Amino acid sequence: MTKESFSVITDTTSDIPEELVEKYGVYIVNYYIHMNNKEYKEKIDITPEEVWEYLKKM
Repeated sequence: MTKESFSVITDTTSDIPEELVEKYGVYIVNYYIHMNNKEYKEKIDITPEEVWEYLKKM
């Protein structure tokens, strides 16, 4: 019998708690957001709260 393995990959919009990311070895891909003719990496260049504030103003 062979041992099968798999990986869980998601993007930053999933908001998985860091403790679960570390516990299960989840791979997180940064989501890119385009606003005001600029590109941002979610949770690196811009916070989710900043995105929501921008969207509220639209």
